[in-house]
Amino acid sequence: MAGAVIENVSSRKLWTGGAIIFSLAVLGFVFGGVYITSSPNRADENIATECWDGHGDFENDIGIMPWHPDDAAVLPSQQCHALTDEELSKIPNSQNENIVFSLHIPVNGEALTRWYSYMLVLLYPELKSLAKPNATKIWFDAKFYHRNNANEKWSLSHKKHFQRNYNCEEMKYPGGVDYACQPMNFVELGSVPHKYYLANFKLRKFDSSGNEINKDIGIFSHINMPVIYQSPEFTKLWLSLQTCVFVSQWFFLVWFANRLAQLRR
Repeated sequence: MAGAVIENVSSRKLWTGGAIIFSLAVLGFVFGGVYITSSPNRADENIATECWDGHGDFENDIGIMPWHPDDAAVLPSQQCHALTDEELSKIPNSQNENIVFSLHIPVNGEALTRWYSYMLVLLYPELKSLAKPNATKIWFDAKFYHRNNANEKWSLSHKKHFQRNYNCEEMKYPGGVDYACQPMNFVELGSVPHKYYLANFKLRKFDSSGNEINKDIGIFSHINMPVIYQSPEFTKLWLSLQTCVFVSQWFFLVWFANRLAQLRR
C-alpha cells in the first residue's frame, strides 16, 4: 500500500510490552488503593482563639498569635490576650472592634512542607440558641501571614475585606433549639511554600463607609476553623507515578521514532 510503513513485531515483544504496561497499571492500582485512597487528605479540627486587641495591632498589620512555640523567641507585640468565658460574657457580641479571631496553622507544633501541596481553611460558627440568625451574608476583615522560622516575625501575605454566603438552619431537639451553620471557604492555597501560617480576622459592625454590616448573624459561642491538606504521602506517590508514566511514554515514543527512521521508505 502506497505511503504505509509496516513492521512485523514478534509475539514475544508484544507480550513483553503488554506485560510491562499491565504491571505498571496493577502496581499503580495496588499502591493507590492500599496506601492512598484511604487517606488522600488530612483534616485538622480547630477553634479560633478570641483575642483582645487593645493596642490596634490588627490595624497595623501585626500578626496576633493565639499561642507561642516554647523554643521561639518571645515577641510580646505578637502575643494574644485570649479572652476567658467570664470576659466574653461581659462583651455584648463578637463584633466588638477590639476582638480579633486568631488561628495558627498548624496547631500541633509541626511545620508544613511543600509536599502538602494544597491547603483549604473552612469556617463555620457555633451559635448560642439565644438569637436566631436571619442574615444571608457575613463580612470578614481578614489578614493572612506566613513565616518559615519560629523566631521570625510574621510577614503579611494577604489582607482582604470579603463576604460569604451565610446559611444557618434551625435544629430542634428535646432539650431546646440549636443552629447549624454551613461551612464557608476562608482561605484556599494551591501550594504551601511556607512552614507556618497565621489567620487573623474581625467581624466588624460597620464598613469603611459607615454602613452597618453583619447584622442579625446571631450570637457566637465559638468559631470552628477546620484545615484540610493534601497529605504528603499522596503527593509523593502521585508525583512518582506521574514521573514513571511520563518517562515510559517518552521511552516508547523515542523507540518507535528510531524504528521508523531505520525502516526503508
